[in-house]
Amino acid sequence: MWLPEERTLLANKKEHSDLYGIGRRFPPILRSGVFPHTSPESGEKHLNVNWEMEEKDVKQKLLAVLTVLVFLAGLSLLAYPVVSNLLYEKEQEEIMKHYNSIISEEMTSDDQTAELQECQDYNRGLLQGGVLLTDPFDKNQLDPSAMPYAGLLNIDDEGGMAYLRIPAIDVELMIYHGTGEEVLKKGVGHLQGSSLPVGGTGTHCVLSAHTGLNNKKLFTDLDQLENGDVFYIHVLGEVLAYQVDQIRVVLPEETEDLQINAQEDYVTLVTCTPYGINTHRLLVRGTRIPYVEETEQTGTVPVRQGSWMEQYLKAAAAGMILVAVVAAGSILRRRTGAKKPGRRRRKR
Repeated sequence: MWLPEERTLLANKKEHSDLYGIGRRFPPILRSGVFPHTSPESGEKHLNVNWEMEEKDVKQKLLAVLTVLVFLAGLSLLAYPVVSNLLYEKEQEEIMKHYNSIISEEMTSDDQTAELQECQDYNRGLLQGGVLLTDPFDKNQLDPSAMPYAGLLNIDDEGGMAYLRIPAIDVELMIYHGTGEEVLKKGVGHLQGSSLPVGGTGTHCVLSAHTGLNNKKLFTDLDQLENGDVFYIHVLGEVLAYQVDQIRVVLPEETEDLQINAQEDYVTLVTCTPYGINTHRLLVRGTRIPYVEETEQTGTVPVRQGSWMEQYLKAAAAGMILVAVVAAGSILRRRTGAKKPGRRRRKR
C-alpha cells in the first residue's frame, strides 16, 4: 500500500511526464517514475536516466542531419561550375542558331553582300587612318554604341556580330561589339578600333574574353593553344579559317602586336594571364588560311584538357576531402558516444 507521501509524489511524476510527452513513449511502470518496491528517490533517478537517454538520441539525430546538410552543400558547390558552364554553353548554342537563322531566312544574298561591303569600307578606313589600339580590358574604351560602328554587323539587333569556334579547346562563343564588362560577361568582345571580323588583306581583328570565371570557361583554356592550331569565325554565312602562328605574353600597355599589317589578314585572341593574377595579356594570333569544311568538323587535334578543368578538379578534390573529414568526424563521434561506459558506483 502506498503511503500518502508516495501518492503525492506519484501524482506529481505523472503530471510532469504527461506535460512533456514522456507518458506516451514509456510503459506504465516507467511512466510512473517509481518502481514497485522502490523508494521515491530511486524513481527520481530512473526518470533522470530516461531524460538523459532521450537528450542523447536527439543530439545524435541532429548531428546526422547536420552531416547530410554539409554533404549536400559540398556536393552543390562542387557541381556548380560544371553545371553553370553547361547551361551557359547551351544558351550560346541557341543564340548562334538564332544568328544563323536570321542570315539564312531573313537576309537575302544582296543584303549580305551590302553588309559585307560596308564592313570592308570601314576596315579600309581603319587601315588608312592608322588607329592606335589600347588594351582590350582598359575601362576607358571607345563607346561601342557610337555610329557607324554599332550599326555594322549588328545582325540580331543585340550586338551579335559573328561567332568563334576553337575546336582544339572546345570553345564556341558569340562575338559582340565592344569589350566592356557587360559584354565580356556574356561572351567574346570585339575590340573597337580593330578590323571587323570579315577578313581581307590589310585587316587585323582583335577578340577578347575573360579567363578564370567560376561559372564560364570562355578563354580560360586559351593558353593550351599551340602554333598550327586552327580556329574559325562564322560571319554572314561564310566561314573564315585562321591558323595560329604566334603566341606572346605582354604587358597590358604593349599593343604593338595588335596593329594592322597592310599585307596580312590576322585575328588575335586576347585574354588575361597568369590564371587568377591577370597582370599580363596572352596574345594568340592566327593568320588566314583556306577554309576546309572537313577539317573544321573533325578538328585538327584532339580536345585538350585545359586550365579551367584543371582548376575545377583541384577545387573538387579539396571539397571532397573536406566533406570526407566532416563525415568521418561525425561517425567517429557517434561511435565513441555509443561505446562510452556509464559511471560505476564506488564500493564503500
